[in-house]
Amino acid sequence: MTRMIMVAAVAALLALAACAGVKAPLVRGVGREAGGAAEGVLSSNAHPAMAVLPAAGFEPVAHGVTDVGVPLNSSLTATASARVWYALHADKTGARQLVASLAEVGNSLEWSLNPGMIDRQGLPMLNEGAASRAGAALTFYTYVRPAAKDPWMRPFADHGKGWEGGVLLRQYTWWSMANQVKVVVEYREPVPAGADLSYDPTALRAFEERADAAFTLLRKERGDLLPSDVTRSRRDEARVSPRLLAGTLGEAVGGVRLLMNEGL
Repeated sequence: MTRMIMVAAVAALLALAACAGVKAPLVRGVGREAGGAAEGVLSSNAHPAMAVLPAAGFEPVAHGVTDVGVPLNSSLTATASARVWYALHADKTGARQLVASLAEVGNSLEWSLNPGMIDRQGLPMLNEGAASRAGAALTFYTYVRPAAKDPWMRPFADHGKGWEGGVLLRQYTWWSMANQVKVVVEYREPVPAGADLSYDPTALRAFEERADAAFTLLRKERGDLLPSDVTRSRRDEARVSPRLLAGTLGEAVGGVRLLMNEGL
């Protein structure tokens, strides 16, 4: 009888907790595809609840979390702290790479919605625009990033999945949580030797089609199944350069400027 009373009491407490809106702790890291084989999938169980699922043929390379200082309010000197969770994948040869990252700034800040020369690193674009995936509005850029400006090649190379030289990439960005969070996905290949994609629209279109097929954005609010067993990423396991990473993220806005915009 005593045991039955204890069990009933525990059940009642759990029910009360559920009614009180007790939430599971925020977990960001990597998990395994629900009902599938993909591993090392960048995942967040809330704020926003999402995952970036690599296509078949991609294998996990590395993952981690790091803090970087990004430009604040277009200042040449002021910076804001951003935390970035990331997961790297590549095919068996390393000639096709996929980078998924989730970047968050502090409560009083938000990511700029006006991408410019900062997050494009001052590099010319081969193509740019907007599209919808999983019901989310994404911007995209296609361009060549020199090796000296790339934050991701070193961790890929550390695992035998890198190359020397520039990176042809297509970058997708999705803003969420009142723009406090943004998800950035890069599909990457070596720059074709002796080719100028500015004058080869057929080759450029083929590359962008491969990029579009390289991942799926999963969102819980759309009913997508997210990875269940998510492992928290450890701090900067992949030796990512904060300086180079900051150069790809764009700027934060907020503080005095944000308060003025709100009439405070």
